[in-house]
Amino acid sequence: MKTPARGRAKIVKPSSRTTIGSDKPATRTGSVEEGPDDEEDKTVSLYGDLHGGLTMIRASSVRLVLTFGELSDGRDVLVPLVDWQTYGHLMSAGVEPKAEDKGPLLSSTMLSLDNLAFLLQDLSYDTRDAVRLLATQSKAGVSPVDERTRYAARMLRLASKHLSSAADQMEDLLEEPDEDEESA
Repeated sequence: MKTPARGRAKIVKPSSRTTIGSDKPATRTGSVEEGPDDEEDKTVSLYGDLHGGLTMIRASSVRLVLTFGELSDGRDVLVPLVDWQTYGHLMSAGVEPKAEDKGPLLSSTMLSLDNLAFLLQDLSYDTRDAVRLLATQSKAGVSPVDERTRYAARMLRLASKHLSSAADQMEDLLEEPDEDEESA
């Protein structure tokens, strides 16, 4: 299957139906990151042959891995890497996981921290374009499920807040230490 070009929506023609229940990502304890509201079950049947490739990411983790490196001039440097893991399941597996179950490991990738920052920027750019296309398409009279739309908006706002905080902390690393801190 070809990936749609950037800025174009992929249209799936009806050939079979896939049902998506009110499956939610695993909840992070003590946070507001739970899934869409469950006032009533919003099971959605999808048209097209999507069932085999649809994945539900229920949890992810990014763990800092620090190592040391050496610049060409001989200076030692701290090298921040991250181990990025995703957990979940393929919807075609017919698994009905419990809310607290994050599912099996789907992927594990070691990246440099700056490469993860690039990936997040790239994902945010593509997400922005996908939402723009969704907004345009939904003006035609059929819209997405309100609960899922509210949930997606809440997750995007949280992501923006967390990434803004991370960017501030990265910039703080670049600031020169105060003289008082150096003498301590």
